[in-house]
Amino acid sequence: MSKVTTLKRVAAEQKSAENSKNSRLPNIEIPAAIMQAVHKYIKDRSCSMTQFWKEAAGLRLQAEDMQSAREELDRILGQIAYAEKKLKDLEEREQEICARELRIEEEELSQEVLHKERLQQLIQREREQEEEYKKKMAEFQEMVQKQEEEYQLRLGEIESRLREKNGEYRQNYEEDYLEREKELFRREAQVKVKEEIALEKEKFWSTMYDAVVKLTRICGAVK
Repeated sequence: MSKVTTLKRVAAEQKSAENSKNSRLPNIEIPAAIMQAVHKYIKDRSCSMTQFWKEAAGLRLQAEDMQSAREELDRILGQIAYAEKKLKDLEEREQEICARELRIEEEELSQEVLHKERLQQLIQREREQEEEYKKKMAEFQEMVQKQEEEYQLRLGEIESRLREKNGEYRQNYEEDYLEREKELFRREAQVKVKEEIALEKEKFWSTMYDAVVKLTRICGAVK
């Protein structure tokens, strides 16, 4: 097919397409540069105007599909970015919760250690007070024993002097008097010892009661 025939056919097809187009759309003036490019494309491809418009329509549909796919991709990417942001927010919140729980655990551990230390101090203090009480009680018993020995010694000296000074007649009377005095001294000493022992016991049990109350409170707080 010669070039002249081809150009005639292209011109006829173009005219037919323009007539068909003009029957539906208003007359639109197409720039000459575009028409030259269309003619060159038809000439290079050796195709008709109808084929050109079909191919152009297909390319347009492809472009629309690509635009739609691009919009869908942008929407998906936006959703992914939103999900990543939410995930990051959740991770940060989880980290904050973990850090808060860690601080709470550390504080609880510190409080538990502090309570144990206070409990040990209280137990140690109780032991020291018990040892001090035992020591004072031993000293008190030693003092009582010493006083008893001194009393017996004095009593022996008194008895010896009375035996030496008094005669046979007054001996029974003096012995009776001595026994009464001895019994009186013994009772006074016993009363004094009992009072001191009762006082020491009262102090000890008061101290023990305070220690038990504190220990009970601390044990309750630790639980």
